[in-house]
Amino acid sequence: TPPAPAASAGVDGQPPPAAAAPASAPAVKVSGVTYSSNAAHRMLIANGKVVREGEEIEPGLKVEVISPRSAILNHRGSRYNINY
Repeated sequence: TPPAPAASAGVDGQPPPAAAAPASAPAVKVSGVTYSSNAAHRMLIANGKVVREGEEIEPGLKVEVISPRSAILNHRGSRYNINY
């Protein structure tokens, strides 16, 4: 059997996110987070807007995954991690 994917593997077989935002990505200020084992209950308050996984903070900047202390964002195809 093939080995299990690494814990750092990305979502849907994508490569793991970069540790830092690309230079072209807008600044993101996180002012609140709600984490739950149920993905439907996860929320992030970023740049004054409440967003859930799969939603955009602003055009071209999407929240992919919300974790208890970090989130994976996607800015026009560039995936990166932010800590809060």
